[in-house]
Amino acid sequence: MAAGVAPTVLSDDLIARCGERAAKHDRDNTFFTDDFEELRRSGYLTMAVPAAFGGRGVVSVYEHVDGAALLERLSPGEPLAALALSGRDDEATDILATLLGLWYVPGVHGTWGSVRDQRRAVASALEQMGVPLTDRLMSIDAAGYKYYTGRGGVVLVNDPLETIRSVAEAYDIRWLVLERADAVPAMEPVLAGTARPVWIGAPVWTLEDGAGARGGGDTGASLPAVAIYPVCTQRNDERCGTAAK
Repeated sequence: MAAGVAPTVLSDDLIARCGERAAKHDRDNTFFTDDFEELRRSGYLTMAVPAAFGGRGVVSVYEHVDGAALLERLSPGEPLAALALSGRDDEATDILATLLGLWYVPGVHGTWGSVRDQRRAVASALEQMGVPLTDRLMSIDAAGYKYYTGRGGVVLVNDPLETIRSVAEAYDIRWLVLERADAVPAMEPVLAGTARPVWIGAPVWTLEDGAGARGGGDTGASLPAVAIYPVCTQRNDERCGTAAK
């Protein structure tokens, strides 16, 4: 990674603008869509995306001083940045790997095979359903699903349903992928089949593995390992059983 990437990716002006908006987002309890979009345009959100897929390569703090510099610019004085900058790279890298889902933390490797197989199954299902590559997904791991399915999207935020819908509408999300192991609280009733907002359709595909906890629906069926749902936030989209208003 070239030297000096930290000031290029996270300019002083960008950081200042995010800081100016922070108080309003906290006060109004709103999603920081504007900050997120600026970080996307700056290239910060592609730091962990392999260069072959249009990113800047994985930021490994123990290999790249710039990784620590980026942390320091984004959150000066924070413990994670202090760890990286003080030479305790192994601890900082483990924390980063956990947060970014890069599977470097000891113990995670044992579950990677099943996660990989699940995401390959999702990719196959999308292909069989004829879902265009231009359709965008909302999932717990947007980068991972982009890698396996070829379809971009956004991360499923851990927020109320109203906020999740706002994000889905802003980013023209067409499909929702829920994983039993990482379902955010607002989506647990959807996965269990006990409640579903009108802008989310019935599941069009599920992956059963026989290990799911019992759901709360009338059938008491096991929760699927993964499920795909249509998302209908655009006018005249009737895939969810009713046109979006």
